[in-house]
Formats: sequence, C-alpha cells, structure tokens
Amino acid sequence: MKNWFFLLVFASLLIAIYFLGKKNGSSETRTTIIENIASIKQIAELSTLEVKGTCTVKLSNANQDGDWWNKMKDYLMENTLQVTVPYTAKFGVDMSQPDFTAVIKDSTVNIHLPGCKLLSLQLRLDELQTMNQTGILASTTIYDLTKAEKTLYQQVMQQLSANTTLIQQAQQYTGAVYTKIYSPAGYHVVCTFGKK
Repeated sequence: MKNWFFLLVFASLLIAIYFLGKKNGSSETRTTIIENIASIKQIAELSTLEVKGTCTVKLSNANQDGDWWNKMKDYLMENTLQVTVPYTAKFGVDMSQPDFTAVIKDSTVNIHLPGCKLLSLQLRLDELQTMNQTGILASTTIYDLTKAEKTLYQQVMQQLSANTTLIQQAQQYTGAVYTKIYSPAGYHVVCTFGKK
C-alpha cells in the first residue's frame, strides 16, 4: 500500500513537472523568436527575390543610310558586334540602412524595413553568345567585346534598379516570409517599407 502511494505521488510529480516545463519552454521560445532583432534582420537579408533574364546589346559603326558611298564604306569597314548574356539579379532589403523597427503589440508584429532594391547583379559570362559582322578591312577585337560587356552591365543595372514591379514583388515576398515564420506562433505580421 505504501509503495502504491509513493508511486502515485511520484507519477503526479512527474506529470506536473512535465506540464510546467512544457508551458515555460514554449513561451520562452516564442519570446526569443519574436523579440530577437538579430533574427529579424537575418530573415530580411535572406528573403531575397531572385530574378533571371537575358540582356542584349548591339554595337555597330554601320550606316543605316542606303546610298552607295555608305554601302561601300560598310563593305570595307563595318564592325558590328551583338552580345547576349543571361543574368541573375537579387532584390531585397539592404539591412545596412538604419531605418528598421520591430514593434510587438498584442498579437501583431509591426516590422518597418528600408525599401527593397536591387542588391546584386551577376552576368553569366560562361553562357555569353556573340554575333559579329565585319567588313573586309575590319575585325572585332577583345576591346570591342569588353566595351559591349560594360555597356550591357550598365544598361541592365539601370533597367533593373528602376523596375518598380520587381521592387514591389520583392517587398511582397519579404512580407510573406515574415508571415510564414511568425503565423505558427499566433502572430499577425504587418510589414512596411521605405522611409518613415
């Protein structure tokens, strides 16, 4: 009888410790995930939108005028080079900017981040394709190819940096990542971007 009583008390104590530990452990984890600013910054840095595409540039000294002198000149001296290169660009939040806050109120997490922008651009030169046409006395040089690559990079950088559609998609993607991470903990996430 004494053994049964001892086993019952011991089992009750173990069950109480288990539920107490479970309760304290889960709330401690929730607080750590939500309130850790370093984690919020890392999530923003990792939630980048990757965009792939192809860019083309054409450099030519050929005349479009159809008179006989220009045709003869093109026949002798034309140097036309067309370069096509695939690229990979990443859009996201630049966390080196100081404009960042995270406020928790009730079950809502309000996160304010700097605006999304083009973070990186990589031309995949291993997949570069060229087409050239030269006159009898002309030839395409490495300098021409280097000039075309530089022009290509500048054009793509300008176009992508000003592409508001991709910037908005990157902001939506970043907000969706935060929602996916915090919704299992019972939090509603509101992400805003740009200057306050």
